[in-house]
Amino acid sequence: MNGSSGNRRVPRLSKSRYTSFLDCPRLGYLRAFPARFGDLCTITPSRQALFDTGTKLGESARDYYPGGRLIKADYRHIPEALRETREALAAGCEVLYEAAVQERGILIRADILRRLDDGTFELVEVKSSASLDEKKHVPDVAVQLYVLEAAGLPISRAYLLHLDRDYVHPGGDTYDPRALFTGDDVTDAARRYAAEVLPPMLESIHAWLSSDDPPGASFRASCRDCEFYDGYCRPRFSRYPPGELGAATLAIACLEEAGVCDLADVEPNSLDEARLSGVLQASSAGPRVWRMIEAIRRGETTVDPGLGEALDRLAFPLHFLDFETWYPALPVFVGTRPYEQIPFQWSDHRMHADGSVDHATFLAEGSGDPRPDVAASLVRRFADAGSVLAYHSAFEAGRLRDLACLVPALEAPLLDIADRLVDLKPFVKDHVYHPDFHGSFSLKAVLPALVPGCGYEGLAISDGSSASRAYERLRQMSAGPETDRLRADMLAYCAQDTWGMVEIYRLLRGLA
Repeated sequence: MNGSSGNRRVPRLSKSRYTSFLDCPRLGYLRAFPARFGDLCTITPSRQALFDTGTKLGESARDYYPGGRLIKADYRHIPEALRETREALAAGCEVLYEAAVQERGILIRADILRRLDDGTFELVEVKSSASLDEKKHVPDVAVQLYVLEAAGLPISRAYLLHLDRDYVHPGGDTYDPRALFTGDDVTDAARRYAAEVLPPMLESIHAWLSSDDPPGASFRASCRDCEFYDGYCRPRFSRYPPGELGAATLAIACLEEAGVCDLADVEPNSLDEARLSGVLQASSAGPRVWRMIEAIRRGETTVDPGLGEALDRLAFPLHFLDFETWYPALPVFVGTRPYEQIPFQWSDHRMHADGSVDHATFLAEGSGDPRPDVAASLVRRFADAGSVLAYHSAFEAGRLRDLACLVPALEAPLLDIADRLVDLKPFVKDHVYHPDFHGSFSLKAVLPALVPGCGYEGLAISDGSSASRAYERLRQMSAGPETDRLRADMLAYCAQDTWGMVEIYRLLRGLA
């Protein structure tokens, strides 16, 4: 994989860089040249949480194959890692963790490499997911198999080890790795991929890396989650790319085939509009697409006339509810499963018929299971009647029903709150569009667009993933000024979510 373009050396490929090219060739290229593009990369708290979880689970999975040797040299010391691996293999080590092998210009770090009695090896890739995703995971294993066998290490079995979604924590501080993890044999699938898909893909990657410029890319909704979106890609996309139409894939394809690069370029009564109209005629997304395009044309908010009628169905007092949850990969509390959502905090702004608003909040204390206290506090707060609004209310409904199962004595009032839930998101998605939504109907996109100055700037915690990580830290801290500051930051963030919903409701009323 080594080569050059002019005087520039083509960078070494790794397993993670290879899979990045599968997601997006431009992403693979940008990650391959950290010195050129690293300053344009933003690692969000949610992405960092994924990295941290993967590292923690990789370490826990070693107990599945105990007694191995860890290759300690990290990515900053690759020559040392390669040397350590060669020495461990020459010494006959039966199990290696993080074995480093480089062949044909590709570097891999095998999570677990186990020597079998017949002299062949078993390759084990550990994933933090709770199931096998063949589209994502098989290429990952195939690259490792390809490199290991090219280096003269015969692989007879390849496994994908992941969390068992059916595992229920029995209690205590230790885990039985044989119960916590489960494996899928992906040997045949990885061999087919390595033989049929990998070689031509490596040729394409080499061609991309040999170029002086990153490959082109089209905007898709998933681009917003990329670490290079804000720093590199967004300035290079048109202001309103067709991909902002989200799930309206036929409409996006129609516009891209017509050469439309910006939704603002869809002229009224034009051929492009006629084509789009034909595609959307029988689509449920049609009204929303036209509302989006019209808002972009006008440069202002567009409103569907049915908004007022929808809002009139709500009953006062109006509650605006938001939960914050912790979802540890390794379950902590008795009876919980991997990634089970554990509510630890809520905020409620309550609006009365006269427009006045009061606020209540709850944030669990201590390191015990917070859910019984969360349940009791909710029942006290929501003992009245009225609609309970949440943004994407299916999440809140799920947590309330979970709490009802956990605390049978409070089942009836908790289920009553769940039955009163109304989702605020469809009031926006089905009736309103502002150009600054940029195709997203999330609260983080809608709130600052509709209510300028009511976003999350200036908050120490500004997203749910950061709140979850803050709670994990809080559980381990002793009382003191630092704890008080962290709790204040957590309360401010959750309160901003529900106050933002109040402001959106007021604005929707005004628009209606």
